[in-house]
Amino acid sequence: MLIFNVASRKASIGKKKGQTLYFAKAVAGGRLTASAVEDYIADKTTLTRGDVRHAITSLAEVVRWALSEGLAVDLADLGSFKVEASSKMVDRMEDVNAAIVKQPKVRFFPRRAMVQYAQRVAISVRVGQEAIPSAPSSPDKASGSEPSAEGEYL
Repeated sequence: MLIFNVASRKASIGKKKGQTLYFAKAVAGGRLTASAVEDYIADKTTLTRGDVRHAITSLAEVVRWALSEGLAVDLADLGSFKVEASSKMVDRMEDVNAAIVKQPKVRFFPRRAMVQYAQRVAISVRVGQEAIPSAPSSPDKASGSEPSAEGEYL
C-alpha cells in the first residue's frame, strides 16, 4: 500500500500565484530487506541463504561489468538494465564529439507483468488521522506467499 498525507504549498508562479494549493505527499514506505529476500528465496528453493546471497552478489557483479561495457542486461521476468546517455545540441556537425555527451545513467525497464503489479498497489490518502483508501489491491495475491515489508511472511 502506498500512503500519502495531504500537504499544501503556496503557488509562486503561474495563474494560481499566491493561492494555496493542496496535493498528496508520499509517506516513506516499508522496505523488504536483502536479508528478507534471501530468506524468501531460500524457503522457496533448495538453496541455502548463503547460496542465495552469493548468487545475488554474483548477479550484481555481472550487471556492473556488463553495464560498464555498454551492454544491456536482460533479467528475465524482472526486466532489463541499460546505460543511456543523451547529447547536447550544437550548431555545427564539426562540434559533435564525446564532450557534448551528458553523463550516462543506468535505467531499468521492468517487464510488463512488473508494471501491472505496481498498478495494482492500493493507495491511501490521510487527511489528518483519517485515511481515505482507494479501491483494494487485486484479490489474486495469494496470502501466505509474499514476504511483508518487514521481511516476515504474511
